[in-house]
Amino acid sequence: MTTRRYLIPALLLVLSLFTLPRLLAQDIPTEEPEPAPLTLTAVDPAWVTSGQATSVNLIGSGFTEDTSAQIDGVGEIDPSYVNDSMMAVVLPASLAAGSYGVSVSNPDGASASLPNALNVEEPPTPTVPPITITHVEPPRLTAGQEATLSILGSGFTSESVVRVVGAGLLQTTFVNSGALTAVLPGTLAAGRYTVEVSDPNGASASLPDALTIVAPPPPTTQPPPTTQPPPTATPIQVVNEPSLAVTNFTAQPAVIEPGQTVTLGFTVTNLGTQTARTIIISLGTGSSFVPAGGQSSLALPDLGPGAAYNGAMAVSVGLDVADGPVRIPLAITYQDHTGERYTANAELSVTVRSVLANSQIVVDAYTIDPSPAAPGQPVMVRMTIANVGNKTASQVSVRFNGSGNVLLPSGSGDTFVVGDLQPGQRVPLQVPLILSTEAKNGPQVQPIAINYAHDDEAKETQTTITVNVATVSQPQPLLLLSKYTTSEEVLQPGSRFTLGVTLHNAGAADARSTMITFGTVASSGDSGGDSDTGGSSGGSQTSTTPSTTFAPLGTAGLAYIGDIASGSMVDVDQEFLITGGVNTGIYSLPVTLQYALPDGTAKQSTLNISLVVIVPPRLRVSLPGPLPETVNTGEPVPLVLELVNEGRTDLNLTGATVTATNAEVIEGAEIPLERLKSEDDTRINALIMPQEEGMVEITVTIQYLNDLNQPGSLEHTYSVEAVMPPPPPEEPIEPDPVIEEPEPEVDWFGQALMALLGLGS
Repeated sequence: MTTRRYLIPALLLVLSLFTLPRLLAQDIPTEEPEPAPLTLTAVDPAWVTSGQATSVNLIGSGFTEDTSAQIDGVGEIDPSYVNDSMMAVVLPASLAAGSYGVSVSNPDGASASLPNALNVEEPPTPTVPPITITHVEPPRLTAGQEATLSILGSGFTSESVVRVVGAGLLQTTFVNSGALTAVLPGTLAAGRYTVEVSDPNGASASLPDALTIVAPPPPTTQPPPTTQPPPTATPIQVVNEPSLAVTNFTAQPAVIEPGQTVTLGFTVTNLGTQTARTIIISLGTGSSFVPAGGQSSLALPDLGPGAAYNGAMAVSVGLDVADGPVRIPLAITYQDHTGERYTANAELSVTVRSVLANSQIVVDAYTIDPSPAAPGQPVMVRMTIANVGNKTASQVSVRFNGSGNVLLPSGSGDTFVVGDLQPGQRVPLQVPLILSTEAKNGPQVQPIAINYAHDDEAKETQTTITVNVATVSQPQPLLLLSKYTTSEEVLQPGSRFTLGVTLHNAGAADARSTMITFGTVASSGDSGGDSDTGGSSGGSQTSTTPSTTFAPLGTAGLAYIGDIASGSMVDVDQEFLITGGVNTGIYSLPVTLQYALPDGTAKQSTLNISLVVIVPPRLRVSLPGPLPETVNTGEPVPLVLELVNEGRTDLNLTGATVTATNAEVIEGAEIPLERLKSEDDTRINALIMPQEEGMVEITVTIQYLNDLNQPGSLEHTYSVEAVMPPPPPEEPIEPDPVIEEPEPEVDWFGQALMALLGLGS
């Protein structure tokens, strides 16, 4: 029983020992890893110029050292592995203009392509510089004289040819791009001629009437021979003509090296008896010097007899001139008042000291694209390397390396080969680089080392270029004063008005915790104007200076607005009182805005509002006496007004008009007035005739100009009632005359007699 218990496990153990090796020997299937993804997103630069070998970068992902690259229509090109996201390739100079697709592939079968990723353009066609002619020297010659013309202008080349229209092509000598000389034959007839300059490339220019040829003066008539014997003494013959001489020669510097420029100073004196005109001084033939700075000749003003002129001319000596004194011949041409041409020669000298031959390599010019460039962005540096020395420099190379680099290699390394440079040779160089992500904004200096060999001796020149790094900034608010209005159309001293302003946030961020102050706000250490202050003020104090002309009412001139969203507008109203003692003028009201930027720093800006205050004239207008209560229709009524200037300044009165309703202004409808001084007075006289019964209104308008030369007016109205005139008095009707009979006369004597006689009753 016990034996069988242990027998079965033993058999199982033996069986496992035989089957386990066979199981291990069987192939266990494994999953093969998927190839890494390969992408191609860009070619930098995407535009290149044909005819020159150019390095470009392939941008993507999944690159390895075994990644190959192909260009459609060209075939496989050899890439230079930089990292898993960049490779550099050198394009052949024979690549024709057009658009090309670029593809990449890995040995594991992964591939990617980018159609029309590379664009090749033809090199720019060199433009033909235009030719201009400014003037010709000398402009006037005498017929029969052979002369050398100096043609001055711009755009001349060594193949330029001078032609005088009507005379043909002239033997032309190239001086520089601004000067030519041509030999003019003496066969030209008198007249005006056009001078023309042309190049084989098609450029040409002409100057009409540039040259005038005058006829020679007629020969003088010899007097007939006389029979008188000749005088015993020969008289001195005085030549009546100008005569120029060069004196007082100076050279600065007195000793020069081959290829250098010297400034010649001299004095030209007229030793003749006539005025010298059209004076031209130029280098003579057979000289080792050439004009410098485009100055082929020197024109002098007219010199009268005994007059002198101090002139200067800059010339450069050739590179092959031997040591020692070197002569500088000068040729002088001039004319007299008749146009007759004269020539004179002068000879100056300067000492030349030769120098050892040496090569010198410099960065002649450079550009950086783009500029400014953002940190981490690829840039293309295009520069011109020049040999300004006098000996060939071999194995020239440029290395972008040094402490504090801002430009980093972009797959092509940091060293670029230029080759050998002859004296005066200039070679363009195009360098792809990457701007460091740690580059600070603003102009940054990139050191450059130029290495070359001189007489098998290694030399190195240190120089720098400046890279303009773009500022990467966050959006900022910008508060502007959109508009402002006043409740009163005309502001006067002592008046109240309400000022309404509209603030507009034209920035790309919100202006937070905005405050507006009608006045200037200054903090300790602040010089005023726009300012940025970050964080806490650290205990600094602020002071507000209100306007001395406009006093805020109801508040202290300070208002809290709060947050102003980007692109929104806010209206603010404030009531003011104008100071009573101000004069007419335009006054500035400062408005200070204080708000917080998105980074928490404080921003303060001061805007100015211009307000016009006009002081009304203090003109007292009065009647010397009251108008009558009533006036009769059809009867003229005089109107007299007294004007008194009670102001502190003169009042510029321009005129007065008198109008009336229900009446006619017979005299004084238009009355001219003049400036009325302070405390002076004047009078206005008019004559009005009422027309019908009823009220008559008389309006007197006085025009003036205020201190801003703006027109204004004052109106005064007077009323009077017009009535019909009373009827004329009626004449009394006299009754018919009553004829009274005369009373009989009493005969007293008769009556007494009768009484005595007893005959009366």
